[in-house]
Amino acid sequence: MYSLIAIASTVKQDCVSKLDPAILSNNILAPILNIKDEKTDKNIVFEAGTTPLSEIKNKVDSGEFAVAFILKPIPINALKEVADNNLSMPPKSTYIEPKLRSGLIIYPLD
Repeated sequence: MYSLIAIASTVKQDCVSKLDPAILSNNILAPILNIKDEKTDKNIVFEAGTTPLSEIKNKVDSGEFAVAFILKPIPINALKEVADNNLSMPPKSTYIEPKLRSGLIIYPLD
């Protein structure tokens, strides 16, 4: 396993571009792997955040996956910043556990 850290000067500092999924997409998926649309490209698969790392590692080791990227959870403050700016999160970056039964995120009204 390897750890990748983006060089700060290569990352735009707006609230969406500085998120790990956007950094991955802009610096690896699109320019190197030629994956332009994560939603429709058949060469990319997203695993649930509850999938054990050992299972993902086994898929890479067996050749089922060519490579895997594991991203840290997005802090709730970053999610709120994107929403407050009326922007959209990068594709597949809003996996939230536990799932709320209502499908709504509830904030205190202070």
